[in-house]
Amino acid sequence: MTTGKGGFLIYFEPERSVLFEERVRKNSHFSVELSQLDNSAKTRELFLVCFDGKGESISAAAMVSHKRGQRNTGARNYRFSDFVLFSPIDVEQMRNGLSSEAKEALIISNGGVARRIFPDVWGEVRRALASLRPAQAKSLEALWSKVCQPEQVETELQLQNLAFERDAIGLAFDCAGSGRIRRELLRKAAPVDPAAPEDSFIRYIKEAAPVQERELIEHDKAVFERMELPDFRVTGELSVGDGSRRLYVRTLDKGPLEPSIGVDLLIYLRELASLVMVQYKCCDKKRSHWTYRPDSKFDEQMESMRRVEAAFEELRLTKLQQKHSLSEQLRYSRLCTAPFYVKFCKRTVLERQDGELCDGRLLRRADLEKLLLTEHGRGPRDGRMVNYAEIPRYLSNSDFTGLVSGGWIGTSHLDDRDLTAAIRELTENSSRVVLAEVQKRR
Repeated sequence: MTTGKGGFLIYFEPERSVLFEERVRKNSHFSVELSQLDNSAKTRELFLVCFDGKGESISAAAMVSHKRGQRNTGARNYRFSDFVLFSPIDVEQMRNGLSSEAKEALIISNGGVARRIFPDVWGEVRRALASLRPAQAKSLEALWSKVCQPEQVETELQLQNLAFERDAIGLAFDCAGSGRIRRELLRKAAPVDPAAPEDSFIRYIKEAAPVQERELIEHDKAVFERMELPDFRVTGELSVGDGSRRLYVRTLDKGPLEPSIGVDLLIYLRELASLVMVQYKCCDKKRSHWTYRPDSKFDEQMESMRRVEAAFEELRLTKLQQKHSLSEQLRYSRLCTAPFYVKFCKRTVLERQDGELCDGRLLRRADLEKLLLTEHGRGPRDGRMVNYAEIPRYLSNSDFTGLVSGGWIGTSHLDDRDLTAAIRELTENSSRVVLAEVQKRR
């Protein structure tokens, strides 16, 4: 299979090599952090792996995919899986089967730095490997074909919305400070049948959740449990306790008469009287660029947010005139009182079992409106367009969830009655909603 794509040959220090090989022999996988020196790195790559701790003999081939969770500057977490094992091949023996140019260009990576072998050299390496281990040749070619497949993109509306709903639920877990539980539940989520998808991603989570985490802890009934939104039907509910906090999640939609891609997530931190809303926007790939084009519905949603945000600010200023204790003043302190954000995502794969969130670009409503008035918000024909790769400033998932979890962004001075009225107005133009409420345990 000719693709113009290169690959990697890597080894690790002896102690890690022993650990990694043990996991592989047990049909497991491992993850490592690799520096992104190669800017052409794709979602999936093929690595030849040396487990000898020296880089002298190759024992396996693996598909390597980058994980979409938090990453440190200049590095990303990569998952090694789908191994093809074979008896060790001496690197020098394989090098002798290459052309003189390829021998000189063969690169062996070490530890946390991955350097790509050029496509023409990589082609020779794969052919030499198949010649030296003919019994594994078909398996190696099948692995290469899998690596080179375009990343699966869900195009059917229901599956795409389930993918966004999955991410919204995961984002809510992180905002509740429960990232560990989020990873565990999403990894164990039941597979989705594309021919018969459920109405809510919660249907897939509840069967996978450990019993002790599904049990309701003692609590006051959540505001979102009591709230009625007449235009919506409840499609799923989930309640999870984690330490001193409890997260209640409810999913709703307007049914098949509202066919559109997008999910609205509303997160309420009851102890801090803080509400934050995230609208998911789906970017489509056209001419190698992922873009989103605002339409009239987008304008209606922005206007609704603008009205509610102004009402929240008026309410906040009014309540500030009241006398508050120092502890109450701390409770209501915010770095930013704007509650409305938009998360731009690429059309994304629904079946992800690594438990991580979708990559995305989170923007405050006001900043998005400013973006659309700059050159970054214009398409080639001067129409409004958001180019995913050219958003100059944004919040990452971890930036956003850290600020929400600490109560540093979002509304303040909000009571239950204010909340109900606001959500009814906010969801007038919504078709699919995730409500998430974080409570302190009594």
